[in-house]
Amino acid sequence: MQNLGDKFCDKIKMFSLLKKFGFQNRRTISSSGGHCFRLLKTLEGHRDWCTFVSYNKEGNLIVSSSTDRSLKVWNVESGECIKTLKGHTNKVNSAVFSSDGRFILSASSDKTIRVWNTESGEEEYTIDTSISDVCTMAVFSPDSKLIAAGCHDHKIKIYNAETKALIGELEGHEEMINSCFFNSDGSLIVSASADKTVRVWNIATMECICVLRGHSGYVWSAVFACNDQYIVSASTDRSIKIWDYNSGECVKVLKGHKGWVRFASASDDFSLIVSTSLDNTIKIWNTESGECIQTIEDNKDWVYAAVFSPDGKHIASASRDREIHIYGLK
Repeated sequence: MQNLGDKFCDKIKMFSLLKKFGFQNRRTISSSGGHCFRLLKTLEGHRDWCTFVSYNKEGNLIVSSSTDRSLKVWNVESGECIKTLKGHTNKVNSAVFSSDGRFILSASSDKTIRVWNTESGEEEYTIDTSISDVCTMAVFSPDSKLIAAGCHDHKIKIYNAETKALIGELEGHEEMINSCFFNSDGSLIVSASADKTVRVWNIATMECICVLRGHSGYVWSAVFACNDQYIVSASTDRSIKIWDYNSGECVKVLKGHKGWVRFASASDDFSLIVSTSLDNTIKIWNTESGECIQTIEDNKDWVYAAVFSPDGKHIASASRDREIHIYGLK
């Protein structure tokens, strides 16, 4: 299989795809229903594509990753970049805070994951994921004792965050891992893969305990939601699926995007889902009805990720147009 990261870096192919599917930069917002998010701030500073964005627990800071090889920490209230973290030698694919906000974890195509001190901006340590491996995503466990890294070699590597030792590898996917996330108590990991499946893993046994099949395209992301009762997945088949974790059944399919769906995540109360797409839009969905209640067409290029703030009142998005957008409820 051709490396998907290489596909995205092929600008000729990208522009031909855009032309083929007629994606436009309309920069408008349409909505229906009781919720409406409006653009509050545009954070500019990255010199290349923004690949991921996440909030700290308090919701006052955002960290973003970029193909410009850097991470940036932003003050949500002022919109100012307060730290730029440099050290990676290739594009940075993801960046997340530890649960206590003291550290930032980044995953890069330079075959490393790195841990940074949030306050100082200094690198704490580096873990070499493999001599021939690209790390797509890395996340802390809720207690920050473990690190999970999803890689192009079809494996999820589990590290002890204190000793930096590799303590296990989750094997079963047949293609590259696109995302991996812990559940709320750190006992499980959900992973999304280019093999079109979602898998759930038991950390204690390092075994796959559930395989969710139903997407007809690569699965770009999968996350736990609603106190781990559900899993939300996003795919190149242009759909978002909501799965009942206990039964393994797909209980809802959300359709409306005109391009590949890159990321989807739910608000803490599970009332809303936000999704991003290569159709340059962000969509807000009512979880209960499955209806798209708002389409945000405020990006000039592909939107890679969007997440709710801890209180659910804001959304931060990361786009290929090099911008981070912050939206707030009207």
